[in-house]
Amino acid sequence: MSDDLAPLSPADQLLKLKTKALVAAVGGQEAAPGFARIKRHQAYSEYGSNACPDKFMTLDVARDLEAVTVGTPNWPIITRHLAQCAGGVFVKLPDGPPGSESFHLANADLTTEFADVSGAISRALADGVVKAAEVRQLKLRQHCRDLIEVAMQLDAMFERIEAEG
Repeated sequence: MSDDLAPLSPADQLLKLKTKALVAAVGGQEAAPGFARIKRHQAYSEYGSNACPDKFMTLDVARDLEAVTVGTPNWPIITRHLAQCAGGVFVKLPDGPPGSESFHLANADLTTEFADVSGAISRALADGVVKAAEVRQLKLRQHCRDLIEVAMQLDAMFERIEAEG
């Protein structure tokens, strides 16, 4: 490691961790070169290593690897992380134009997710205070993210209808 390189910030360490998770999701550093333009498998190890503070995955490589991991847990790992860094969340929008069945399903999902959030909050408030352990145990943040995702999918459906006139 060069003497002119500063130690990694916590934010960069977390980015390295997310990068390592993405590489693992495609099958590891040996498999990753088959899905992106960087063909040196050791590069994928460096992207996820705190011992290589000057090596970060480029966006085109992350995009290509994320395309291979659709449907895996926390997909898209890097995109989701960057959205959180920017103070937002990643929400996958619905595929294709909405039909009446889509609205019924989205409304049912919205109702279900709201009930999950509301029920979990009520359980956490049983003693009048929401504690950190309850947030984790009851997965309150995940329930909120799920509710936001369903609401944004419904919003995207309405946006398409408006755009079409």
